[in-house]
Amino acid sequence: MIKGLDLLAGAQYAKEVVYAARQGFAIGLFAETFGDAYSTAEAALKAGCKLLRMQLIWSDTHQFGDKDIKTIKRLAAKYNQLANKYPQADIRLSPFCEHNVSNPDKYLDICQIAAPNCLIVNTPYKGALSKKYINEKHGDTHAPLSGRHHYSDDGLEITNSDAKALQEKHKNAEVFFHWSCRFNLRYREKDSTPRPQRIKEAKQRKPTIDYINSITYLFSDKGTYNLDGKTLLKSHSEKHDANDKKGDKLLFITPTKASHITLKRNGKVIGKLNYYGPFEDGRSRYYAPQMAYKYGANVEVWVGNKKLGVVNCGFRSKPYR
Repeated sequence: MIKGLDLLAGAQYAKEVVYAARQGFAIGLFAETFGDAYSTAEAALKAGCKLLRMQLIWSDTHQFGDKDIKTIKRLAAKYNQLANKYPQADIRLSPFCEHNVSNPDKYLDICQIAAPNCLIVNTPYKGALSKKYINEKHGDTHAPLSGRHHYSDDGLEITNSDAKALQEKHKNAEVFFHWSCRFNLRYREKDSTPRPQRIKEAKQRKPTIDYINSITYLFSDKGTYNLDGKTLLKSHSEKHDANDKKGDKLLFITPTKASHITLKRNGKVIGKLNYYGPFEDGRSRYYAPQMAYKYGANVEVWVGNKKLGVVNCGFRSKPYR
């Protein structure tokens, strides 16, 4: 399995895309949905990106057809130039991202003719799979695909999901992309800010290097994980806006109220989370001063003299969304 990140709005944060490419991850980008991503794609390739998958066209309606042929040809030819310029890289093009097309091979063939040096990928929503090209499915409402295929959890916020279960379920995917709403310039799942406004505020909304590290950490070994059933560990607390300093940080929600929660490894204190206030259900909230993945695995969680369990702080606990 090739590990990747669907940094779809990367046209707006090239520096962070290049960083991920240098770490050896496959990169997924929208070609034009968040601005022209060509320069970002080339920067990633210059940085050593070995596999780049471009989603050429997006529609909020998932409806595509002959009206898009001209755009497919233009963008496919454009990215074929990158394939010619960087022959050591594996460049893959998906003409439609999450389509409802019943005859995708017609458009996949057009894309292949326009980009003969790229691999073509079929990415259906409720549309048909292809028997001719690589298929890619998103989310987690489907059974694992057979044959040569990709998987992306695009649309399924990975910080609120069971990352290891998804990796196991889709372990036969040739490329596995992790996705977070921050990659599309949204602060959190329920952020309904229109795309043009998100683009305008991209500098504040983009994923930081730290955030990208927290997502790639989900590919690591989870290790020992047992936590009191009444306690919730959120590796990424909700971020409400650019000024929300506690957003994206490690959060515990537990019935016991105290001044703080203590994190230990091998008997040594490695962190403290101060009490913040009551959660909506009456439990108590405790926020860490930094992102969860930095505390790592095999961490004992203590509130007062009570041990809540041993966890890998970079992974959310149940229940998942």
